Amino acid sequence: MVALLFTMSTLATVGFVVSYVAIPADASILVFPLGHIEALRFALGMTLGLALSCLGGAARSWARMQLSRVETTYQSRPADAGRGARPVTGRGPSASDMRL
Repeated sequence: MVALLFTMSTLATVGFVVSYVAIPADASILVFPLGHIEALRFALGMTLGLALSCLGGAARSWARMQLSRVETTYQSRPADAGRGARPVTGRGPSASDMRL
């Protein structure tokens, strides 16, 4: 899916350049809900919008694939602890640590 979106973005970018070069500036087309509009502006807007949308979708999909969904925690001990230090568990002092 990511490769397809990146490919579509590339093709839309090529379409943007081709439409800029090939469509005359004074050409007009009929688009049903909008009426008569300039063909060059319509083509440039549609291809640029498609290119950026596909690029954003591909980047988002790729990033979601790279990130892990499972959070992991590691037990560690303080940097200044000696050799016999136990790992910090975050549960507070144990019963053996309490002195009466």
